[in-house]
Amino acid sequence: MFDLIEDRINRAAMAKLANAVAVLNGVDVPVIFDEQYKRGNVGMIGMGAQAPQMVISNDVIADSWVSAPFTIRQTGKLDSQWIVQDTEPDTSSSGMTTVILRKV
Repeated sequence: MFDLIEDRINRAAMAKLANAVAVLNGVDVPVIFDEQYKRGNVGMIGMGAQAPQMVISNDVIADSWVSAPFTIRQTGKLDSQWIVQDTEPDTSSSGMTTVILRKV
């Protein structure tokens, strides 16, 4: 019972706090998108300078997201393409999962 209440509260919170929408298989999911990918220069090679990530409600993240391409939509910005590289389990019982992203 508590899990259902937590999921409902998290969905309501994400609807208010989300700064982006993740689109996977045509489904829009509100997320908190952080640390936009920036290419850094390291000598002759380049590498990602930050760890792009998003926070998503536990009840909508699924194993099927890992390695699946999806789109992030932000108001006033161009859509960007991403792949889920990894997820960090919710150890604090917050109902939210941190998702580590990789640019397509």
